[in-house]
Amino acid sequence: MNKAKLEKLISLLFTTRQIVRDQTPEAERVDAFSMLRMETLRFIADNKPSMKELADYLHITAPSTTVLAQSLSKCKYIKREKDLTDKRTTHLVITPMGRSMIKKNLKLSYKHFEKIFSCLSEKQLDNFISIFEEVQAVYNSQLKKS
Repeated sequence: MNKAKLEKLISLLFTTRQIVRDQTPEAERVDAFSMLRMETLRFIADNKPSMKELADYLHITAPSTTVLAQSLSKCKYIKREKDLTDKRTTHLVITPMGRSMIKKNLKLSYKHFEKIFSCLSEKQLDNFISIFEEVQAVYNSQLKKS
């Protein structure tokens, strides 16, 4: 990739992030930690992961995953359940309070992102999503090799 295109991409990612931030009313803005917590809750709701699976998904260390899971558990958003077939494994499970938090935050996110990306046609939006999925797939396959 040539340097000019890479610089343009970095700039566009940064300015797009700023647009999203600026279009979000200050009272509804979420900090980076809250965004991590929301993505964690969504992943747990969809997958009932083990701690290792969560750490791998978030690309964070096991101790960081433990701290994150403990904070979510303390808020009663998740609970831990022992695996029925392997007692050494614990799965993280979303609670009704956690589902409610996801629903509330997704509703706000949808409203803001719809406003921001409404300038794109369906085809452009599909292409945008496809590009991000491709980047993630390549990155994830490289992680599995290392």
